[in-house]
Amino acid sequence: MHIRALAAFVPTSLPTPRRPPSAVLGSVVLTLCAAALWAVSLGQIELGQMTDIGLISVLPAPFFVALGLLTAGFCLTLRQERGRVPLLLLHVGVLIVMLYGAPALIEEMPRFHSVWKHLGVVDYIQRTGHVNPRIDAYFNWPGLFILFAFVSDAAGIQNWRDLVAWTPVVLNLLQLGPLLLIFGSATNDKRLVWLAVWFFYLANWVGQDYFSPQGFNYLLHLTILGILVAWFRVPAGERHPLLTRLGVPDLFARLPERIRRFAPTDLPPPEISPWQRRGLLVVVLALYLASVASHQLTPLATLGCVIGLVVFNRSTARLLPFIMAVMVVLWIRFMADAYMAGHGSTLVSQVGDLDSAVNENATTRMGGSQGHLMVVYARSLMTLGLWGLAAFGGIRRLRHGHRDLTFVLLAVAPFPLIVLQPYGGEMLLRVYLFTLPFMAFFAAALFFPDRAAGTSRWTTVLVGALSVALLGAFFVTRYGNEKMDYATSQEVAAADHLYNIAPPGSLLIVGTTNTPIRFRDYEKYRTRSLTSLLVWVGDAPIGVNLEAVAEVMNNPRVPATYLFITRSQIANDELFGLYPIPLGELAREMAASDLFTVVYADEDAAIYALKEPPSEAAP
Repeated sequence: MHIRALAAFVPTSLPTPRRPPSAVLGSVVLTLCAAALWAVSLGQIELGQMTDIGLISVLPAPFFVALGLLTAGFCLTLRQERGRVPLLLLHVGVLIVMLYGAPALIEEMPRFHSVWKHLGVVDYIQRTGHVNPRIDAYFNWPGLFILFAFVSDAAGIQNWRDLVAWTPVVLNLLQLGPLLLIFGSATNDKRLVWLAVWFFYLANWVGQDYFSPQGFNYLLHLTILGILVAWFRVPAGERHPLLTRLGVPDLFARLPERIRRFAPTDLPPPEISPWQRRGLLVVVLALYLASVASHQLTPLATLGCVIGLVVFNRSTARLLPFIMAVMVVLWIRFMADAYMAGHGSTLVSQVGDLDSAVNENATTRMGGSQGHLMVVYARSLMTLGLWGLAAFGGIRRLRHGHRDLTFVLLAVAPFPLIVLQPYGGEMLLRVYLFTLPFMAFFAAALFFPDRAAGTSRWTTVLVGALSVALLGAFFVTRYGNEKMDYATSQEVAAADHLYNIAPPGSLLIVGTTNTPIRFRDYEKYRTRSLTSLLVWVGDAPIGVNLEAVAEVMNNPRVPATYLFITRSQIANDELFGLYPIPLGELAREMAASDLFTVVYADEDAAIYALKEPPSEAAP
């Protein structure tokens, strides 16, 4: 890549700062002290004492003192007239490890039950050497899993369990490059660029950076947008070629100056050769193909952003949306046809169903324990708060003569996804994630709207105060469900035992799907949640009791049926109130009942089976 073009937009080389060495030394000392204090504080965390508000309930005071020291060092570095990139990079890198790496160090196993299913898909591809689109949606968009299966075979990796726990740290570090490209395309003010990066990591509570297609594809999404906004910007004042070809007069030029001054302007695009331009387009298309092959949602979000850039004349890659749309259609038609054959009508019927989208994304989440409700409200307040700061920051930046139409378009482009699909009640979370970089930029612009602004000490104090507030909210919003999200070694050991004793074809019933399961022999077992089976026993829903549980387990059409209940499932029920009686109480009643036998039990999990063999077919 052209060195001058890259240097113009990635803040990697700055003039030597004119400041006393003590300022640099003080910032480094604060950062090193913060890292050391943080590392020591991890040994004081007792996960077993966690309450319904999540990880913050067991974090010791030194943990937060460490974050405060790091924030102070960052603010002091940012305050300097010409910040040193290595120092800023050091602060952001340490912040990423502190915010996203703590679970990998204090928890025994990778968090999130979805991680275990993803490991199971990789295991299937490694064992069989192919994908089976008829199994489930993962095999219709298998790009990430094929990649990891290939890496596993090439590197001789047999077990990803310990490594995938660090995925959030790795992905967030990799996202730093695209973020710098994106923010650097809108301003030469390095304070604004780095504060936007800082706010991005403080506000990224969604948690979609674990080992998952979404985490992998979000990195691809940011990289594609970074390339487009950095190297394919339209020069200021250039009209859309379609309007010129149609002979539409330039009415804007006839408007009064007080209106024309609000015309969208950007930094001038870098000079790149035609071959460099073609090479970048090839990279974009390759990244997008990888995205299309590995996730259902992210390619649509990327496509929406690119369409917005082209329609509003913010990108010179004007044929790109058409090529991307063709890639999506072809993949759905030929590679995901097995999934669409069974789910296509349902997906189409949900398009435009705003009531369903609102109900699944908002209303149904307003339930559960009081602690869980606090987490839900904190997430809502943090989301609305960031968007509010972004609105005021955008207005302030506009008043300083910066239009930022490109970022405005990219900030609003994901919102139509809400009416496209409820996405299992997670679409609003994904919309927040896709808008986050641009909301973070405008929030940072509230403090640094222009190179000449934000030089007072009060600005530094306000940046520090907001950072502390975001840090406090982060550990509630991101890790508020940690009581059910983390898995213990006992739970995984029980799941391993279940696979060792269950004959292929067995029905494995779980209290809730929030548990480490399906990481082995993905295709050999049917896994169902107890709630889904109880609802459909007989002609009408029935209550939760031992007889009902025994009836759904009484299935002679399968080699064996087991009920698997773990600590994380019980925590899931406690947080969300899924059962009319607590799942933990139901498990205790089963252990004491004459209907069931405890096949296996440890501190955090138990496996149940019927004492009497199945006598007749269950409904």
